Amino acid sequence: MGILKRPGARRILPYAVVGAAALTAYANTLRNDFVYDDHPYIVSNVHVDGLRHVGEMFRSPFPPDKREQGLYRPVTTLSFAVDDALWGKMRPGGFHLTSALLHAAVAMLLVGLARLLLGSAIAAAACGLLYAVHPVLTEAVAALANRSEVLTGLFTLAAIRLARAGSSGAFVLALACFFAGLLSKENAVVMPALLLLVDRTLEGAWPSPRRLARRYVPFVAVGLVYLVARLGVLGTSGPEGAARWFHGASVGASISASVSVQGRWSLRRTRSRESPRRTRSARGGDGNAEIWIENSASGCES
Repeated sequence: MGILKRPGARRILPYAVVGAAALTAYANTLRNDFVYDDHPYIVSNVHVDGLRHVGEMFRSPFPPDKREQGLYRPVTTLSFAVDDALWGKMRPGGFHLTSALLHAAVAMLLVGLARLLLGSAIAAAACGLLYAVHPVLTEAVAALANRSEVLTGLFTLAAIRLARAGSSGAFVLALACFFAGLLSKENAVVMPALLLLVDRTLEGAWPSPRRLARRYVPFVAVGLVYLVARLGVLGTSGPEGAARWFHGASVGASISASVSVQGRWSLRRTRSRESPRRTRSARGGDGNAEIWIENSASGCES
């Protein structure tokens, strides 16, 4: 136990414990096969063939034969291609190991950020452990097709930590991580807002306009570059593809209909708690949810 008395060992211990917990939690996935969405996104994806198609990944939707889905995630595809090259032709155990390792890396990055924010190694380790083993993340880690979630978390946390490092080199790497996160999954767009909240928490004040421009505008610029790349590959197929859920309504009508449907659905759920006899209708058993969607979309369109 003498080794634990060394300052360096005590500093590393929370990361090691959290990383080991994350790997242990998902060790049982290593014997899993490809299932469900893994087939269109990995097995049948022509770009997941070693590293032969790296350039094409960045010029194609995800997966390449599903443009109507409106997804552009070349870094996620690249991670699958690296697995294919590293572990051998379509060996799911290697793919699952990579996902588990990525999840462990995210959990350890969270420990570092929590320690920065909370100032306590014990509290940071607790946060990391909760994240590492929480069942809400099971689908993101165990289902290979959802690796984009793990990659986004990895690059977002890495970007925040690098942006806080204080050097120009680290800041450039933070911008690169932000871009990689966007190319993994589009919800990485929240990273600059998270950085702003972290800065506000640690510095005790909102940044001045000059600091706001110097520190956050580069991330906005990176986001615009991503948007141009995405539009160059997908055109308008992304949002318009989603609009098909609303019977061909426009993007604006779809957003309005979504808000309307959610509000009416929530109201119905509230009323169902007050009257048990309405439960079946609240669950959509009589098709009311579909009728609401159609009526809301057509109403907004008109």
